[in-house]
Amino acid sequence: MFAAGGVGLALCDQIHVQSGVLDYDTGGFFGQAWWVPLQFGVAALAIVAGAAPFARGRAQPKFIDFVTGTAWFVAAYAASGLFDAHPNALAVAFVLTWALRVALAPQPASLVAYSLLLAAAGTAAEAALSAAGTFAYANPDLLGVPIWLPGLYLHGAPLALALSRALSEPRGTRSTAAGAPAPGKPPPATVPESG
Repeated sequence: MFAAGGVGLALCDQIHVQSGVLDYDTGGFFGQAWWVPLQFGVAALAIVAGAAPFARGRAQPKFIDFVTGTAWFVAAYAASGLFDAHPNALAVAFVLTWALRVALAPQPASLVAYSLLLAAAGTAAEAALSAAGTFAYANPDLLGVPIWLPGLYLHGAPLALALSRALSEPRGTRSTAAGAPAPGKPPPATVPESG
């Protein structure tokens, strides 16, 4: 998770670097500081671990959940690179598309709760890093970050929940529906009702 998150998120961050959305004080590899993949690796671990309490009780994700979650997140990253000059419209678009995803989600309560937590925590972390001088957004709105940034985190939450749920499953086991017997076990005996 550390390596995949570090590399994947650093590649997404290249969208921001190459489109001029942000600039690193110590730009090195294609404008990115050397420590960026390490920071994103730690962030990926924290995000997926933080999703664990919200992922409990959710259905085991299917492969398509990872594909669509990744596609939405990368599309949101790309949109933030393309439309950074229109921060208010981008923020509204992020919230509206996230609300549509929530409306279509099978278990929306935990998705909403974790999405809002991630949006707040992720934005606060980036504001702190920006205030420390590690990077700067070209068009900050509040606390050194753009107004659309929480919306980007909203779109990362479904993927984080799917990853957390998948990783919480012990190897060699499979989730079963509530009340269903585990694979290889007979169903529980039922006692007929007397009438």
